[in-house]
Amino acid sequence: MEHLSPPHKPLSESDQTSEHLNEKELRRQLNAILDNASVSIFLMNEHQQCTYMNAAAERLTGYTLQETRGRALHDVVHHTHPDGRHYPLEDCPIDRAFPERNRMQGEETFVHKDGSFYPVAFTASPIRDDLGNPIGTIIEVRGIAEEKARETALRESEERFRNMADHAPVMMWVTDAGGYCNYLNRAWYQYTGQTVEEARGYGWLQATHPDDRQDAERIFLEANAAHQAFRVEYRLRRADGAYRWAIDAAAPRFGPDGEFLGYIGSVIDIDERKEAEERQELLVQELHHRVKNNLATVQSIVNFTLKTSETVEAFNEGISNRISALARSHSMLTSKPDQTSDLKTILMTELVPYDDGRRIRLEGPELGVPGDVAMAIAMAVHELTTNAAKYGALSSRDGHVEISWAVEHGADSEHSFSMNWLERNGPSVTEPTKRGFGSILLERVLGRQLGGSVQIAYPPTGVQVLIRGRLHAPASYPYAAFAKDLNR
Repeated sequence: MEHLSPPHKPLSESDQTSEHLNEKELRRQLNAILDNASVSIFLMNEHQQCTYMNAAAERLTGYTLQETRGRALHDVVHHTHPDGRHYPLEDCPIDRAFPERNRMQGEETFVHKDGSFYPVAFTASPIRDDLGNPIGTIIEVRGIAEEKARETALRESEERFRNMADHAPVMMWVTDAGGYCNYLNRAWYQYTGQTVEEARGYGWLQATHPDDRQDAERIFLEANAAHQAFRVEYRLRRADGAYRWAIDAAAPRFGPDGEFLGYIGSVIDIDERKEAEERQELLVQELHHRVKNNLATVQSIVNFTLKTSETVEAFNEGISNRISALARSHSMLTSKPDQTSDLKTILMTELVPYDDGRRIRLEGPELGVPGDVAMAIAMAVHELTTNAAKYGALSSRDGHVEISWAVEHGADSEHSFSMNWLERNGPSVTEPTKRGFGSILLERVLGRQLGGSVQIAYPPTGVQVLIRGRLHAPASYPYAAFAKDLNR
């Protein structure tokens, strides 16, 4: 059997009353929603006249519904530009939503009832009947004065930061939470020569030395993932192509709610400081080396002087003079920043007490002597001078010492050096029966230090010493071996 729908019955009086109550309740609920909404809502009819505005709209504009009902909303709150010019209705994007039958969105400036201007964000949508024809407009408006103030404050703050950062004496950078570098200051671009396009994001890594790039990236990414401060040293390419050591340090940024925002960091050129550090380390090592060698030298001098001195007085005099000579040679070396000493100064340091203008004759070019060689020459000259003063030319009133030297410059910086010591007009000389401290020092220590030889002759006319060698020997003669040579 075919199913038939029951015939439609007209509404009874009680049903009509119930429907009317439901509609009334619905309106009450709708008004409650609209009046408690934080966004301002306006309803316009087909003539663009205001027919409704909620409580938020009244608070925003300063007008009541009764003051705006039947009037074009544009003529009430949107009739004038902030500069005082008239704002025609036909230019208003809010009112174009109705004739163009399209939703309009944007930002505008409204005029308050008290005459002040304030920025708003709006959405205007046409209201359509069952046939799709526009019969009015619903407008949602939100005051954005506080947002604009925050944006202005933020923009001014960013401008102040950029101005400060661009005039900072160090390179500075900022990243977002993902590690993307979105700002580098002027100093970075001037130092590295990179462009903004080249450096942004992770492009700054291309300015690091290829051997340091992987570690620099790893340290940065690990710190970014952990939201922790970091510090890394790497070689950074300067605009002229030279790589210099730099230190990159950064601290994480967090928002008011603890949200990680990224990093702000700085890069400082520490190349000179790191040269300085390496130089300091070398100086410390050299100090250890010299202290050890000097102790060995002093010990050897003491032992040898003790063995060759016949009396306590002779020992005291010998040890005092030799230690003083060692001290003088050290004073000359430490007074020279480049650790070289002038040969003439070395000679005259020992000979000046005997020089009356005619007894000491020096001839040779100006010559800087390396540190270890200078010390060996100073000690040797002390021994020669002491012997000359006791037994040789300087012990006689008419005696004199002639010292001459010459240098032959080689193409490979290996300078050949020779020096002659000649004593004249002193007592008659004979070859000693035993070798003393001076001869051992000359032949073994100085000869090896120069990488050459020392020849000592004892003709009756006076002692003659010929020294040959190289001022820049391939390897220095270690003073730690001094004791072994003296005690053979």
